Amino acid sequence: MNRNEIINTDCLDYLLAQPSDSIDFVLTSPPYDSMRLYKRKVEWSFGKFQSIAVELARCLKPGSVIVWVVGDETVNHSETGTSFRQALFFKDLGLNLYDTMIFEKANPMPGYRSSMYRQCFEYIFVLCKGEMRIFNPIMEKTTTTRETIYRKANKWSMENGKTTTGEQRRPTPGMRYHNNIFRYGVGGVSVDHPATFPMQLAIDMIYTYTDEGMTVYDPFAGSGTTNLAAYRLNRSAIGTEVVEEYAALAQNRIAAAMAQQQIDFGL
Repeated sequence: MNRNEIINTDCLDYLLAQPSDSIDFVLTSPPYDSMRLYKRKVEWSFGKFQSIAVELARCLKPGSVIVWVVGDETVNHSETGTSFRQALFFKDLGLNLYDTMIFEKANPMPGYRSSMYRQCFEYIFVLCKGEMRIFNPIMEKTTTTRETIYRKANKWSMENGKTTTGEQRRPTPGMRYHNNIFRYGVGGVSVDHPATFPMQLAIDMIYTYTDEGMTVYDPFAGSGTTNLAAYRLNRSAIGTEVVEEYAALAQNRIAAAMAQQQIDFGL
């Protein structure tokens, strides 16, 4: 049975206790500067990020991936640029910045500044330790078609006393890799947490960079979305969450999902 666990602890303390090259995959969304208010003051600074990043890089298995979903605060008429500083620090640690993707919000929060367009996206940095070893691309249909050859059985032939086969050409839609802009609706989940990210985002990232049976780790588990997505995809998951109330919330969501599956399958 796959493991699915939320641990109420600081992720740095958890990582310091883990062996090197031991984590299969990381999906997380860290605090964004001081943009979110949590139930208690959470220690967060660039120095704290650096300490966590060092340990994530150490613990990550060769060929494995960190998916880092992050945005920037605007202070004194300037974006902080923290997201880019974080990505570049991971590179300084020796990780490859494999892809810079965009999480486009289908229904962004209403906001208005007279000299700025409405903000509707965050960054998804894909960081890899060495050469990527797992990539299961999400495919989409193209607007063009191609001819595919199908073999079909013809009618019984009186001449040779057996069924003959022939070829038939049929137009079929082409397929291609999804681009690196992913559009998701935000909100709509009634949980007591200020910064949930879309379930489909978690599902898409876990599907792309892991295989069944692997373990997903979320250092900032929050309401447990990463753990729930891993459960749906038959992956193990470990989440660390420093705020006790959020850890309890995530544990309850996971327990409810497991109970529902037992009902669905009559277990």
